[in-house]
Amino acid sequence: MSKRKILVIENQITQFETIRKNLDEYEIYPALEEYELIMNLVCIRLNKRYIHDRRTEALTKLREYIVERKIELFIIDYKLSGCHDGLTGIDLAFEIQDRSLFPKTPVIFLSRSSSNTKEIKDHLINVENKWVEKGYAGLSLLEPSYFEKYIKTQIIIAMQIS
Repeated sequence: MSKRKILVIENQITQFETIRKNLDEYEIYPALEEYELIMNLVCIRLNKRYIHDRRTEALTKLREYIVERKIELFIIDYKLSGCHDGLTGIDLAFEIQDRSLFPKTPVIFLSRSSSNTKEIKDHLINVENKWVEKGYAGLSLLEPSYFEKYIKTQIIIAMQIS
């Protein structure tokens, strides 16, 4: 049986690697060698300083990447602080989601802080989207079992719905 496919969008490479390592039972995208390319596309799309055509091209490439790999779940960092203008992972999810290309693809938003809960929940518009606190601060996991208990549980639930 093939592994379920998850796209992880996390602007901190160390945190991306931590998430990737903890989800070894899934096929995680981007591959390490594609990480910089995908994050550059994300930042171009979210940065309003780029011209419209370049932002549109970045969105098109992101969607093509998602379709080609048959992504079944998005895990997106809420604060993509490496991107300008303060746009969030929710903004990105609305940008990349195209229900005709990938219907019912659930999104799990990760945040390092529970203080983001209200803002995140105010912007979630359907039951396919969930918010989970990352469970680690800075570069290291606070508790190894946290990831298993909270994040993996939400992934299992989300994939059963889709």
